[in-house]
Amino acid sequence: MDNKKIEYPPTGETFSEKTKEKRGTIFFLTLFTVVLSIPELPLPPGPRQGELLYYGWAVAEGLVPYRDFWDNGSPGVYFIYALALKMFGHSYEAVNLFDIMWRCFTVLAVYAFVTRLFGRGTGALAGIIYAVTASLIGTVFHCNALPGSFCILP
Repeated sequence: MDNKKIEYPPTGETFSEKTKEKRGTIFFLTLFTVVLSIPELPLPPGPRQGELLYYGWAVAEGLVPYRDFWDNGSPGVYFIYALALKMFGHSYEAVNLFDIMWRCFTVLAVYAFVTRLFGRGTGALAGIIYAVTASLIGTVFHCNALPGSFCILP
């Protein structure tokens, strides 16, 4: 069998070069997001995060929303908090860690979407802009791990 590399007609790049560049960009965006988000880990819960933490704990313990406890919010975030507590342990740091992981996936989704529309450079820039704004706004204004931050990805 012939070991020729597949060339992409518009750029002349080979398949392996394009794959290495894409993996490098994904690695950079993920690392960049994690580094920006590290100050979020030790933050204590704010008033709303504390409520959501209790509701997530309740769901993780088998209680049913709107029957066993009530809140005027969307029930999806209770299950997200319950998942975070199950994955990383019963602490608020677990929720912060889950929020950082979710943010990384969202940055990569922004990168993939914008790359398909406008190219890799613009996609990487969009990922960087989202990482900076989501990480710094979440940390500075203490609005991390709120329902709005989980709604962006799906």
